[in-house]
Amino acid sequence: MKWIKFLLALVLTGGLTFLLNRPLPVGERSLPALGPLLSPFTGFWQNGAFASDMEDGSLEIPGLLSEVTVAYDDRLVPHIYADNLQDVYFAQGYVEAKHRLWQMDMVARSTGGRLSEVLGPSILERDQLQRRKGLRWAAENMLKEWETHTYEMEMLEAYIDGINAYISSLSPADYPLEYKILGFAPEPWTVMKSALVSKSMALTLCAREDDIQSTNTIDLLGLEQYDYLFPHYNQKQRPIIPQDSPWNTGYVDSLVLPADIPASYGLQGSLPFEPLEYPDENIGSNNWAVSGARTASGAPILCNDPHLNLTLPSIWHEAHLHTPDCNVYGVSLLGIPAIIIGFNQDIAWGITNSGHDVSDWYQIEWADAEKTMYKFAGENRPVEYLVDTFYVKGQAPVVQTTPLTHLGPVVYQDESEQSGAMVLRWIAHPQPDDFDLKTFIQLNRAKNYEEYRAALSHFNNPAQNFVFASREGDIAISVGGRLPNRKEAVREGEFVELADNGEGMWEEFLPFAENPYVKNPAQGWVGSANQHSTDTTYPHYYHGHFDDYRGRILDRLLSQMDSV
Repeated sequence: MKWIKFLLALVLTGGLTFLLNRPLPVGERSLPALGPLLSPFTGFWQNGAFASDMEDGSLEIPGLLSEVTVAYDDRLVPHIYADNLQDVYFAQGYVEAKHRLWQMDMVARSTGGRLSEVLGPSILERDQLQRRKGLRWAAENMLKEWETHTYEMEMLEAYIDGINAYISSLSPADYPLEYKILGFAPEPWTVMKSALVSKSMALTLCAREDDIQSTNTIDLLGLEQYDYLFPHYNQKQRPIIPQDSPWNTGYVDSLVLPADIPASYGLQGSLPFEPLEYPDENIGSNNWAVSGARTASGAPILCNDPHLNLTLPSIWHEAHLHTPDCNVYGVSLLGIPAIIIGFNQDIAWGITNSGHDVSDWYQIEWADAEKTMYKFAGENRPVEYLVDTFYVKGQAPVVQTTPLTHLGPVVYQDESEQSGAMVLRWIAHPQPDDFDLKTFIQLNRAKNYEEYRAALSHFNNPAQNFVFASREGDIAISVGGRLPNRKEAVREGEFVELADNGEGMWEEFLPFAENPYVKNPAQGWVGSANQHSTDTTYPHYYHGHFDDYRGRILDRLLSQMDSV
């Protein structure tokens, strides 16, 4: 009888062990193996020591050049003290990974099209679209530029070393709970992952456009009705740069259009393609700075409210970084070193999205049946190919080949049509001409208006409204980021264009000095709420997604205050 009980218990134990260490099918999907999650030695039981993650004291981590101390305040914000910038970024990476590793991992995977590796085939289609949109290709192009900036790369690599120092310290029992639920291990952080984090913000903030919708609306209503219903500019709104501001117009526009080029208003006929899914239309931000002449203290006041996607945890990570020559407090973007929005002992700055449309669609016509050539401006051009392999959890790898034109990747193809291919051209695709991290490293240590402007000159995308205030009493707001020098005669970028026309395609950027900006305006304050950058006197053509009423509310309230 004892042997029967023993054998029965052995069979049940073996059966449970077998079942709990295999994925459990649930309809068309499956749950990860529950055995590792339930294990008392390595499972979720080991994730209950949250308070120990917030202990003050020195960091004893191989890779630091000198002593680093971390202290947490009553809101659990880390205050990091180091003797040099390299160590403070190393420690920032370590602390952020300690608190947000899963979040950082998912942002990089989501942007780079790698979620199906850990979530399975149900999300493969989304991964494939991310690659067809050129996000990983764009990150690879960005890396080519980053590698030319020695100092900033050293700072980024120090930050990445800190992330990996934390990851390498983990045993399976220490993995964040989410890894245990899904049954995989964290992998080392890389420069590519930081580049993908940057592209994630670009995707949120400068990838929204209405080219396909606008083209189809014109086909339905005609241009006259379209312009009546969707005017470029609401005369009742208040732009970010005060109306009638003088413009820096020293730039000579070299893009002179031949007189015989007709205005091009998209394609004839509607398009069968669904627009891409974009972030919620209510995503935005607001910021403002009031001069000392309007404040009770006589000193400027600056506020910034960046309301992006509401996530748990937050997109931002609040922190204080302190070295002998840098004492900065604010919020960072996980996966990128430095403080992105914040203040130091001399200046404060905040950011809102500018809303300029910097992504355009073109329809190409293939020049051959094999689709190795496409027509552009009266000539045939060869395509290159992006070949992506997706290692999908629970099934064989999947290969996707995306045609790549000189304008950008082919995102959509209508296989039944010779001319059914749509190309996305996006400002975040090509190799940039500078390293955005330089902007924030310099802002973190800037002391005055001149250094603030110098820092912004390195910023590429997404274009943002950088508000500013200083201990010296200056206030300002500037559009930071590269803005295409668009051609107004062809309403460039508003509608889908035929690539073979060879028109409606920006060829260069405006000089930074001609981006909209203002310093110490007579009204005594500056502010933005994602509305138009300028009034109609601005000499350069642009369009985009601009808010309207929030800017007017900001204008009305601030103009009534004189003792803020």
